[in-house]
Amino acid sequence: MIRLSVEELNFPKYDDKNVISAWTWIRSFMSDKDWEKRKSTIEQKIVLKFRDTPPFSEPLTEGTLMNIKDDVIGCYLYLVDMLINLPSQIKP
Repeated sequence: MIRLSVEELNFPKYDDKNVISAWTWIRSFMSDKDWEKRKSTIEQKIVLKFRDTPPFSEPLTEGTLMNIKDDVIGCYLYLVDMLINLPSQIKP
């Protein structure tokens, strides 16, 4: 089996200039250190916990819905950051 690097797969680069400009503008209000800390916190919270239950067998109030309430804007910025900088990690 041959392993290909992500670069070899030629994922298209996200090129919506309005989205990129808006993301860059919002990010300009925080330091790189602050952004990395927020990003790391978000990544720790979205780690999937696999369950042995069938899909939709538990109510949404029991934690089956991912929701980060303490940094909502950070969550959206994180998604846009992934779209712009790591498109290979975004699932369609």
